Amino acid sequence: MSVPKSELDASQLEEEHVHKVYNQIAHNFSDTRHKPWPRVVDFLQTFSPNSLILDVGCGNGKYMNTRRDVFMVYSIRMCFFFFF
Repeated sequence: MSVPKSELDASQLEEEHVHKVYNQIAHNFSDTRHKPWPRVVDFLQTFSPNSLILDVGCGNGKYMNTRRDVFMVYSIRMCFFFFF
């Protein structure tokens, strides 16, 4: 694998080696990560009410409902497997 020479090359490399792999493992990933991890929940509890929390690459969104008194923004490139 070589270093991409352009934005298009980088985009194609990401599609091939990241997005396709995630799409292939999406069902298993989601099925094995349905319960929030206690240490992450503890970390989220350290934020003050009304805090803004950005979760980039949030997987299946298992932390979306852990706090109702903060603003949580999520970002992920969804594959169709997560639409259930």
